[in-house]
Amino acid sequence: MKKILCLAMCAVFAAALPARAQSDEYRDAVAEMMELTGALRNADVVMTQMVGYLKTSAPSVSEAVWEKIISKFNEKMRARMVDIYVPIYSKYLTLADLRELNALYATPVMRKAVGATPAIMQEGMSAGAALGQEIMTELQRELQAGGYE
Repeated sequence: MKKILCLAMCAVFAAALPARAQSDEYRDAVAEMMELTGALRNADVVMTQMVGYLKTSAPSVSEAVWEKIISKFNEKMRARMVDIYVPIYSKYLTLADLRELNALYATPVMRKAVGATPAIMQEGMSAGAALGQEIMTELQRELQAGGYE
């Protein structure tokens, strides 16, 4: 009986090892994709903004201390962001999918596109807001002119 229990326990642990290795590989692939797409840089921006806010409430703290805080919490935020996204990505993408995406994101044209995306988004939002205002003005004119009754 002890021998059977021991064998069963060994089988459970042996089965768990590849799954853990798989999950580590998956987490690493998600982290790589988030780095390549710039998603993890957002954590850095958020940390800088939070520290900027905190600096006003603690003016006696030296810049060297703030740098240490930023370094420590940037790492923490990046790790936590990856941890948050791993189960989300795992619902939709396999490890093979992530590897293919990472290979794509690592190409020069994708790095260029990722680098340009913030500016493209900002210009697009401005243009979209202007379009929305233009359409709203036209709608108001048409409603005032009647013709829909």
